Amino acid sequence: MTSAEDIATLFAEASAAFPAIIGQPEDQNLHALIEVLTPLLLDIDYDSEKGKHSLVALIESDADYAAEYGSVFVRPRRIGAYDESIASDANNVTRAKAEAIWKAKLSDSRIYEAVEKATRKFIISKVEDTWICELKSAKYFYTKRTAREIIVHLQKVCLGTHAIDALSLQNAMCDYHLTAEGIPEYINMLEDAQRQALRIDENNPITDASVLVIATSAFLKDNRFPHTSEDWEDLPSNQKTWATWKTMYKAAQGRERIRVKAAGGTNSFGGSNEGSANAASAGEPPHSDE
Repeated sequence: MTSAEDIATLFAEASAAFPAIIGQPEDQNLHALIEVLTPLLLDIDYDSEKGKHSLVALIESDADYAAEYGSVFVRPRRIGAYDESIASDANNVTRAKAEAIWKAKLSDSRIYEAVEKATRKFIISKVEDTWICELKSAKYFYTKRTAREIIVHLQKVCLGTHAIDALSLQNAMCDYHLTAEGIPEYINMLEDAQRQALRIDENNPITDASVLVIATSAFLKDNRFPHTSEDWEDLPSNQKTWATWKTMYKAAQGRERIRVKAAGGTNSFGGSNEGSANAASAGEPPHSDE
């Protein structure tokens, strides 16, 4: 069983490796903070009774969590050491089962409280009090606030969470293919931008359809993977999805890397990629994929 001491040690080690945020937090600061907390919370054993839920719920929105786990997270209530509902005349099997379930609930309750406290402490230690003091109680300080409440508050006050930034983000996405190291990295950059847009304004997301237009336009404009682009254009409109695009172009780069390696060349996606070995050796900008 994960003890309170184990949890404290886990978060202390993570805190030592994560620098404090100086000044007004920016969107990328909060994103980095959440990236550190997410794997920590996912790795902590929880819900020993049903094996369904995860403590990553402490920092995720109800909608995001429910989409992944099938239902919203219900914060466990504090309970005593013994289940008073067990009948005094219960048989041994019934009693043993009830006691096992109660023990699991008690364990989850204690783990939840320790992790909520550690997560809240971690976040508070990384931001200046100026940016969260509105949440502070004169009597209880931040102890009555959840980690999620603090994160939501920081997302509202941090730099880079305005409508104009959403537009700038979409404009920047149009040039991601110029700096990405490869198709997988390019896809990750675009999907990271989608998540950032949701943090800016959850009512104004960058849809998969928008990402598809950006990626397709960029590759047609630069003539990257032309044969794959031709195959793409030949697809029926109902098959032209973001998922299909990712599959086709990742496969195209895989073939290209094998071909270039066999020809003794190098292959980097960036600004001079996707070319035949002959074109590369002749100093021509390589843009073909097959």
